[in-house]
This record gives sequence, structure tokens and C-alpha cells, in this order.
Amino acid sequence: MPTPPSENAMAVAKEVIETVRKGKKVNKGDIILNHGYAESISLAPTKVTETKSYQSVMNPFVEELITERNRAIKAMKLKDLDQVAYDKLSKVVDELTKNIQLLSGKETEKVIINKSLNDDEFDELMKIYESRKVNNSNGDNEKVS
Repeated sequence: MPTPPSENAMAVAKEVIETVRKGKKVNKGDIILNHGYAESISLAPTKVTETKSYQSVMNPFVEELITERNRAIKAMKLKDLDQVAYDKLSKVVDELTKNIQLLSGKETEKVIINKSLNDDEFDELMKIYESRKVNNSNGDNEKVS
């Protein structure tokens, strides 16, 4: 006999979706705790988010986000779009992409740490980073990477 759907996992998915819709930051661990899971499970959210029950709620929502993102991208290709409208659509596409990645369990950003730097190299790298951060806060548009 098949395993019945987990009502708790489905409730977690619904709360995650609602949190995203409100534009709030999603903390899956906290949401998992709120739905009766043990703290050990909240520290490993994939134990819930990779279940069929969770995915049965989440996948249709992610598909809706993909459809909306595709509509925004199509609208960005219009030739008579002014810069303000283009910028707004660009932000929408960016936000939708991040939500799609977050909700489908993919990375929302890549952070690479090179452990082979010696202390002097690390200090130099941090000086460069900090100087760019200061320049950006002063209105300099140089991209910090």
C-alpha cells in the first residue's frame, strides 16, 4: 500500500508559497518547526522539501512562476518599450528567477571560497573588496564581484 501524503509537508509547502507571495524572506527551517517537525529536521530542510508531498504542492506553483517569468521576458523584447518599463520587467524577471531557484531547491547564488589564499593574499583581497564597497556607497556604480 502506498504511503499516504504527508499533511505536514504539504502545509510547509503552502506556507513557503505564502511567504514568497508576501515578498518576505523564506526560512524553511522555521517554517518546518512551525508544522510539528523536530529541530533536527528543521536543520536539514531537504528532508521535507524533497518529499513527494511537498513537491506535489510546490511544483505547480514553480511552474506558474516560470510561466510568468517567460511572459515578462517576452514583454521585454517589445521594441517600443521605454527604459523605465524595461527596468521594471528586468527586476521582475530577476525576482522570479530567484524564487524559482529557491523553491525548486536550486542555488540562488554561487559563493566561491578559495581556501588556498595565504593570509597576505586574503588581506589584500579584503582591502580591494572593502574599497569597492565604500566606492559603491558613495554613488560609484562599479560592480562588486
